[in-house]
Amino acid sequence: MIPSSLCALTLVMSTLGKNMKTYLPISMFFIVEIIVVTFILSSSGVLPEKIASHFNGTGVPNGFMSKEGYIQFILLFAVGIPTLSVGSISFAMSYASGTINIPNKEYWLSVKNRTQTIQFLKSHVAYFGILIASFIAYIHWLLLMDNSVEPPHLPNSLFFVGMGMFLLSMLLWGLWLDLKFVRLPKD
Repeated sequence: MIPSSLCALTLVMSTLGKNMKTYLPISMFFIVEIIVVTFILSSSGVLPEKIASHFNGTGVPNGFMSKEGYIQFILLFAVGIPTLSVGSISFAMSYASGTINIPNKEYWLSVKNRTQTIQFLKSHVAYFGILIASFIAYIHWLLLMDNSVEPPHLPNSLFFVGMGMFLLSMLLWGLWLDLKFVRLPKD
């Protein structure tokens, strides 16, 4: 049986056709969100009724939540933060584009290039949302692992590796954005 997320991806790809470059990043964002929500809901059954949800610097739990409260909280975070980020930034670019600060702004936001530039920025923001959603899924995975042992314990090395990968991804995301607009195309 083909997973539902793969079916959704196939449907999206087939309907995009020649507009794929325009809609692929936002489609990927929604597919990642569906996968993250599915992962959280399908994996949360193994959690105890009272879960360790906050840990001190040595990995010892110092905050607890009910299982139901945690699931609501992590779903709100996993959907809310990425969606608000992508939605609000995309909205602002469409309606307050005068505040966009990119290298060579005069060229990239000229009448000739404005539509393509705004579309690139919106696509780039969708990748930002994917990074955030993926990191939240990673945090959930860590909490699953932490609460599978007695007493619960957060391995700091795994947290810092994940945080490092997230920060490196964000740095590369920012560099990609900057490099896109630093160089002007040769006409």
